[in-house]
Amino acid sequence: MTTSNAEWIDIILGKADAATKWQKIFDALRDAALVSSKLGALDRVTVAPDQLLANSAWNLWDGFLHHAPLAINELKKFWVAPKASGRAILILDGLSLRELPIIVNAAKERGIIPVRVEARGSQLPTETDRFAEALGISSRSKLRNNQAPATFHSWQRSKRRCTFSAHHADQTPTCRRGLLGIHRPAQTRTQPGHYGRPRLRS
Repeated sequence: MTTSNAEWIDIILGKADAATKWQKIFDALRDAALVSSKLGALDRVTVAPDQLLANSAWNLWDGFLHHAPLAINELKKFWVAPKASGRAILILDGLSLRELPIIVNAAKERGIIPVRVEARGSQLPTETDRFAEALGISSRSKLRNNQAPATFHSWQRSKRRCTFSAHHADQTPTCRRGLLGIHRPAQTRTQPGHYGRPRLRS
């Protein structure tokens, strides 16, 4: 189910607070991505919210990093939350919402059933170095395959190395705790919108 233009107007220009608006925006984008099966379908879905945010609701961008649900914050909450089993973080650099249904379906085909599927915001500008810095890592090169330095903000408990090869997609990594980084040339970038603000990119 995709969000209509009228629904986008209600979400973005409604009376809700900024945090609620951003959460609804990301929920709608996630839902649209999961049902997008044709090339370009997701791009068309983002036209209405993109135009609204760039023109009528540009003030939402001012509080993006403070009010939007961010991937960095989600990773940190995941890492420190008490769990009976182990955990690992797999970072795929250079992907977008277009690849979300591919990743989810590939996991299911391999017997991995996602507990939650969420869309979260990036750092600004949308560069991998900024993402790494937000994790307390000096640069994107430090995210390479399980190299988690002591400066990693969420690396609060004991660490255990995991092994994973990007060339063996059928492997399911097993570990108690680990950071798995698949390093690719950066493909994400900031697309300037009106008033110099970034625009939505699917």
